[in-house]
Amino acid sequence: MKNDSPFTVDGKLSKAEKKRKKPSKTTPLPRKKAPTRHKRGETKVGESRGPKDRKNEVTKERIKVRHTFDIFKDQLLSIKEIALKREKTFDKKVRLGDIFKEALDMFITKERLNEEKTET
Repeated sequence: MKNDSPFTVDGKLSKAEKKRKKPSKTTPLPRKKAPTRHKRGETKVGESRGPKDRKNEVTKERIKVRHTFDIFKDQLLSIKEIALKREKTFDKKVRLGDIFKEALDMFITKERLNEEKTET
């Protein structure tokens, strides 16, 4: 007569049964779906930014885009000095990014004026 019991004579689990019943350490736990995160500059629902939607004209509404640039140390120090002077003058925090944006606007305006002069 065959013994179908998973236990040995002394009441312990047999080796085969231990292996079969042992939970696997590599068994993955059920994963929850990660929440979706919106990135900066992402379009809103129903809004398209394909090539046909781009305009070459400047609009009053400006969209912030995060982008990194390498600059020289002396440029950074100069911008920091300007920021400190403005903080003392206006008694409020001045962000370096705001100064960079202002400087870029001034540079772009200057370049456009130079282009107009050379065209005429």
